[in-house]
Amino acid sequence: MRSLDHLPEFQKDKEIVTTLEPVTTEFAWNEAIVSWNVSHADGASLKIEGQAVYEDHSSRWYTLAEWAGNMHGGARRSVNDQKDDEGSVLTDTLRLQGMAKTLRLRITQRSVTDNTPELRFLGVSFTNTVGVPQDASAFKQAWGKVLDVPRRSQMPYENGHLKYNPDRVSSNFETWFKGVTSAQYCSPTSSSMVLNYWGKALGRPDLAVDVPDVVVGVFDENMPGTGNWPFNCAYMGSFVGIRSYVARLNGVSDLERLIDAGFPVICSVAYNLLQGNGKPAGGDGHLVVLVGFEANGDPIFNDPGWSEKIRQTYKRADFVKAWGKSFNTVYLAYPESKEPPKAIGPAVLSHS
Repeated sequence: MRSLDHLPEFQKDKEIVTTLEPVTTEFAWNEAIVSWNVSHADGASLKIEGQAVYEDHSSRWYTLAEWAGNMHGGARRSVNDQKDDEGSVLTDTLRLQGMAKTLRLRITQRSVTDNTPELRFLGVSFTNTVGVPQDASAFKQAWGKVLDVPRRSQMPYENGHLKYNPDRVSSNFETWFKGVTSAQYCSPTSSSMVLNYWGKALGRPDLAVDVPDVVVGVFDENMPGTGNWPFNCAYMGSFVGIRSYVARLNGVSDLERLIDAGFPVICSVAYNLLQGNGKPAGGDGHLVVLVGFEANGDPIFNDPGWSEKIRQTYKRADFVKAWGKSFNTVYLAYPESKEPPKAIGPAVLSHS
């Protein structure tokens, strides 16, 4: 994760377009995921574009996200049909056909509120999906440790049972909601669990958000659904004092160090592989909250896919395969006052 400095400010009733200084990495990459945190986000909207920069030319501008804190304040959607000879956008991920070392971002900001929003954080996670992550030796100090993360299921929220404030949603949300099932809520349920964990640790009742609140706050109109990675992190990071972003880690040892330091981690997995059921089925992407490790090193999760037995232990080898399908993608959310472990792999958890 590379965080960017000197971020532009919002101005009420004005559109501000800023092209940021290029970000250059030490390694070649072919995928990039942008994350952002905006405080007082209800009246804020952002458009984030990315451009790969090569020695002899630059790619087109790809739209990585159109986002609004409140669906009545602007569009919140991924942008489809951007594929060309140099790259494409897969919902929330810029994927290049070749390799690059430099990315340029362009940010368009709007605000329609007197309570001026603040862009507190902007970061990029770069990945070489062709290479093989170099995991370190197991960090066994985390074995036997379990964090007290509240347990929640995605299952009680079938259509008609998820209540929401109609003043915060769009007509697209209403249309989608009529046919939705709880099977689509793993991501907001996981985000809700982590926010509640920090709410309890910090004595902050404002972080005790329920699943319906997160569903409304992360909905992607073009997906349509609630599994957009950066949108979930943008929601968690909209709370004052909370930093949240998408990252890709080197391996389980990184997770062990995070658990040892008291950081629960939301992991993107292929559900069939996680459960040891062989090949992943199409559309079986799932989000689970890593809360600890057994004494033998097997990972322990709050798995929102269960109705009652939410605390689940899966085999370490099965998890490694399942997590690898997302190139070891995680959501991190934690207080800005806390530093993540320094020993995490290179260019993954730099902290501004």
